Amino acid sequence: PPDDRLTLARYQQMAYNAIDDVLQRENLPLLVGGTGQYLSAVTEGWSIPEVPPNEALRQELETYADTHGSDALHQRLQKIDPEAAENIHPNNVRRVIRALEVSIETGTPITILQRKKPPPYTILEIGLHMERSQLYARSDSRIDRMMAQGLLDEVQSLLDSGYDRR
Repeated sequence: PPDDRLTLARYQQMAYNAIDDVLQRENLPLLVGGTGQYLSAVTEGWSIPEVPPNEALRQELETYADTHGSDALHQRLQKIDPEAAENIHPNNVRRVIRALEVSIETGTPITILQRKKPPPYTILEIGLHMERSQLYARSDSRIDRMMAQGLLDEVQSLLDSGYDRR
């Protein structure tokens, strides 16, 4: 997706809606699987500013970084949002640009917009752990089974019918 934050915000809202629906029916909601980032967004109540990309501003900031260097771009972030600047390495130009973009577009530092607001749920987290070697062996075995069952043919069929790689 063009901007992962928008996707994460939509996922978080969908999860909250589903949890509320399950609770209204007096059942116990379970949030199972997913990536750590998505689970954390829901369980920790991340605030994710839904600020669409501003391609012109991004280009301007990229040009500034190309002309003056990533440290100079980072100094601009330092002036607007010292907390963000402290947490983003100057060489991570993409993240510096996004922080500047959100702050400029909203008039509010991104770190204020990203404050966590814990959800109104009591959460019990249960994690399963496995030795890394076992985990990789199981993953490799699953991939081998999927390939033997025709994964490549299925993907090729989707591509042939007009779906693109996204």
